[in-house]
Amino acid sequence: MVDQTSGGLRENDHDLLFDEDLNHLKHANAIRDMSEKTGLNIILGCGWYRETYYEQRLWRMRTDDIADEIVKDVSVGIDGTDVRAGFIGEIGAHFNWLSAIEERVLRAAARAQVETGVALGTHATRGPQGLDQLDVLEQEGVDLSRVVVAHSGGYPRHKYHAEIARRGAYISFDRMGSLKTGNDYERNRTLGLIKWAIDEGLIRNLSSRTTSATTPTTQSMAGAATTFCPPRDSQSSAKR
Repeated sequence: MVDQTSGGLRENDHDLLFDEDLNHLKHANAIRDMSEKTGLNIILGCGWYRETYYEQRLWRMRTDDIADEIVKDVSVGIDGTDVRAGFIGEIGAHFNWLSAIEERVLRAAARAQVETGVALGTHATRGPQGLDQLDVLEQEGVDLSRVVVAHSGGYPRHKYHAEIARRGAYISFDRMGSLKTGNDYERNRTLGLIKWAIDEGLIRNLSSRTTSATTPTTQSMAGAATTFCPPRDSQSSAKR
């Protein structure tokens, strides 16, 4: 859908926003109204963030049942509306591990990705759990070139970032616009990581997502905006 460096946006297409704050799932129609009134093209994500924010019913659901709900969000509409999600995510983890329920949700998201072919974004920060997430996704048959590991800069280890790229996924050095973490030190560190990745020849595995929420939120830790979605392979076996 978009390329890795410029977001794939044509010169006149800078009004495109990927929204992965999963609170929008409660307000899909309102967000469509916002899009229509402003002319801003908003692509909504779907799924569940991380355990702290899960609905209690998830603990009683089978993996395939969770996957079916995600597929429905993509192919039919979100929460009974006809507003369809355009990607899956962000699917999160604790700061440096995957809990049992988070692994179940991640497996469900993976199965939904395989069926729909849309891109999938994970939440992984302050630790190397992005590699654990890639392990689960790969076990479920996900093409890792359809995956972006968000907040990769939160664990500033070059070996970690190189391994994500080696496995074919995208590295996301983001949160530069966040009031919570977007101080000069964080911005300079992020810019340094981006330069390192380019110098190492990893530009094809760099997500163009460098911004996050610019205002605090009260219901979600997720940011509001991103400009990344890996391109759908023309040879994808996804069900249409």
